Amino acid sequence: MLNARKHLTEWINNENSLAYDEKIGAGILAQSLYQPISQLLVNAGFEPAPIIDKIEEGVDNGYDVLNKKYVNMVEAGIIDPTEVVVNEIQNAASIGGLLLVTDCLIVDEPEDKAKRPDGGMPAMY
Repeated sequence: MLNARKHLTEWINNENSLAYDEKIGAGILAQSLYQPISQLLVNAGFEPAPIIDKIEEGVDNGYDVLNKKYVNMVEAGIIDPTEVVVNEIQNAASIGGLLLVTDCLIVDEPEDKAKRPDGGMPAMY
């Protein structure tokens, strides 16, 4: 995914015929390719930025979080299921297109649980 992101980012920067909104959409797609490994590393308790930087520099092509080392992912038998990758790219493109068409996005702001009178406890019905 990071390899695809690298090539997509290079293409965006070198392609002069893209319209502004097309560049924004392609940038959203490129950012979405970064998120799965970043979230995996966070979930495993690692800081993602230095690990991803080394992978992008060419230190093998992935990071084995169980063994805590850089590996060739294919040789190590760590392979993303195709359906997961396809769904990720389709969803990223869909959200990117939605943002470009609607010019806005409404999201829920996370509540500060410390300020809630119940101390953040869920309601007990």
